[in-house]
Amino acid sequence: MTTKQYLQFSRGPVFGIIASASGKILQVNQRNNKDDFVAVPACENILIWNLQTKEKHMVLNGEASAVTSLVTDHNHRNIAVGYADGMIRIFDLQLNNCLVSFIGHKSAVSCLAYESEGSNLASGGKVCRNIMI
Repeated sequence: MTTKQYLQFSRGPVFGIIASASGKILQVNQRNNKDDFVAVPACENILIWNLQTKEKHMVLNGEASAVTSLVTDHNHRNIAVGYADGMIRIFDLQLNNCLVSFIGHKSAVSCLAYESEGSNLASGGKVCRNIMI
């Protein structure tokens, strides 16, 4: 009589998304911390990675649409995020929450820029218009 041996497998941890290709990587500063941090788009979220420890430091949760652009203000306290559905959200990096969200475009937000003082935000969208003369 022969017996059949069945090996038992258990599920291991899932690493997940490191970054999406839809936006650029930004260096951010975190509360007088000497470590280096970067913000990267990850589908609809923004991930803040600590480059010294190589660990995920913070997640800024988006909603349903993918991140297309992001920019920080001059003191790296706020990060503005543009999405594929035209929404723009501004997050406070110290409080880890969304300060304001608004729809500024009918299509994807392609670029964002703060002025040098950091109080005004300019945005550009991927709207293609035909002008007839």
